[in-house]
Amino acid sequence: MKTGPILLFVMLLGGFAVYLPNSTRSLSPQAPVTSGQVIPISSCQVLNTPGATYMLTANATGSPVPFRPGSFTCFLISANGITFDLNGFNINSRNGANGIVVNASSDVISGPGSISPLLPFGTAIGLVNGSGNTVRDVTMGLGFVGIRVDNSPSALIEDNTITTVVVMGIDVTNSPGTRIVGNNITAGSLLVSPEKVTGILLSN
Repeated sequence: MKTGPILLFVMLLGGFAVYLPNSTRSLSPQAPVTSGQVIPISSCQVLNTPGATYMLTANATGSPVPFRPGSFTCFLISANGITFDLNGFNINSRNGANGIVVNASSDVISGPGSISPLLPFGTAIGLVNGSGNTVRDVTMGLGFVGIRVDNSPSALIEDNTITTVVVMGIDVTNSPGTRIVGNNITAGSLLVSPEKVTGILLSN
């Protein structure tokens, strides 16, 4: 003899529970952003999901975020294994703030895309206190320094275009194993003549 679903009511502490066989309801909350997901962004912010890919969907601007006392950047990468795809767009950081600062390891900043302008004192991309980070195929200019690598060993700086910088194109300090490959650096700006600008400075 066939029977319908069995409802079992159990008295418990003055209330009751209901057992429904083959129930498909879920009490789980909406899943958070996880590693490996593509996250669209279009304004200055902190990128802090390990292993995620962040992709620009428009030219980015907005209020810079702090990364140390008195210093600001449009984007701060603070988790390991992040890929930041500029997706052909431009980052325009305000008031001389930096464009992108990486304070983690095994992260990738990938173009095509650009970071400009950064005058009077901004650095386009800073790799600080990490290791194994990559900057590839990014155009940057009208800034104080193009790419600064500080205490970040084994970085790869590859196929970038750095123009009209005030002080230097690429500055590498205390970062052994850093590779600089296929970059195009054009010195000089409205503020200084080309002969007063350093293309690449290595201070390991």
